[in-house]
Amino acid sequence: MNAEFFLTDSCNMRCSFCGAWNQNGVSKKLQIERVYECLGELHENGYRYLSLSGGEPFLYDKLFDVIQYASHKGFFVNVTTNGLMINEEYIELIRNKNVITRISLHTLDAEKFRSLTGIDGLERIHRSVEYLKKSHAMFGIGMTVSNYNINEVNDLADYAYTNNASYIRYTPVYRVYKGTEFNTNKGTFTELLSMITRIVLDKYDRLEVKRNQTAFDEDMLNIFLTKPCGAGSEVYVALNPDLALIGCPVLPHYFEVPTETYLSYDDIKLLRKEYDDLLGSININGLEGKCATCLYRTSCRGGCLSTKLEGGLSLSAEQPICIYEIAREILERLSAEEKNKVLNYWNYWNLKISTGRKSKGCIRRLPIWEIHFRNKVGSFGYYSPIKS
Repeated sequence: MNAEFFLTDSCNMRCSFCGAWNQNGVSKKLQIERVYECLGELHENGYRYLSLSGGEPFLYDKLFDVIQYASHKGFFVNVTTNGLMINEEYIELIRNKNVITRISLHTLDAEKFRSLTGIDGLERIHRSVEYLKKSHAMFGIGMTVSNYNINEVNDLADYAYTNNASYIRYTPVYRVYKGTEFNTNKGTFTELLSMITRIVLDKYDRLEVKRNQTAFDEDMLNIFLTKPCGAGSEVYVALNPDLALIGCPVLPHYFEVPTETYLSYDDIKLLRKEYDDLLGSININGLEGKCATCLYRTSCRGGCLSTKLEGGLSLSAEQPICIYEIAREILERLSAEEKNKVLNYWNYWNLKISTGRKSKGCIRRLPIWEIHFRNKVGSFGYYSPIKS
């Protein structure tokens, strides 16, 4: 069960594709007392994974207090940061704790970095990565991908491995705010997943994966590629700086979706019910195009809503970006040996991080978008805290 706190909407970058930083110049942040209260209730109700982001979480003046409290409560904590403000105090704070740092890095080209983020900060991020590497800290790289930087997917994988990152996660850009200027259609998703699949094969001996896997159950692949949307479910809930609870960071930009203001855990349960009602209202017998005859229409219910709504389609329209279809097309182009390796890798990580065969999910958070390296530090999802 995953929770995400957007601690502040202040940021020291102005990424052209990002909607997380405040767009109107009015900064907001979560009050620390409400953070503690919400974390306590989430923990009592079974949540164990917490992501801290923003804006830029290092601009939140109580970040270290939140990490200390959440870690003490027993949460696995992910801190998503642009990496500009990582320092020795932070390294000491996370030592011997279940904390992983994910640095958002979308290009290794200085000019392109300036164009994407609005600042000259690439060298500072390189220094932060080097610092994490030397400190044997658990960290990963997060690359937001569009047509603008997709040619650097391989380079970022090499960069992550060389610097002892535990993993790299590729996320197709969300087309919100200025992100609408970037192209992330089915072709982009297909090209990206094809490149990731090739990286899995080329670096297979360097990946964390069970080597002598038993025969792969392809039905399991079909299940985790066709999970119903997890928006608003126990799979994901987020708290905004203004205490608004959201079930998906993208849907509110395209559709009037349920939202509640956090006062107690009852509001989280109410939000969950409202999303269940919304998603349950989709008539699977009314799905259009290929979705109407798909064997998995009763589980995926037409797939990701945001990919439909951003294109002005209805909830019942044919899914324009069907991950199941894309993955199958890519696998069919591989040799039998290559296909078995990719399936083995995907299955390993699906079983390792999955919340269950019948759980819901998000197409951008599937293990097919991640490369996990077999290195000295640990692996995402099963933390190996840095030691003194």
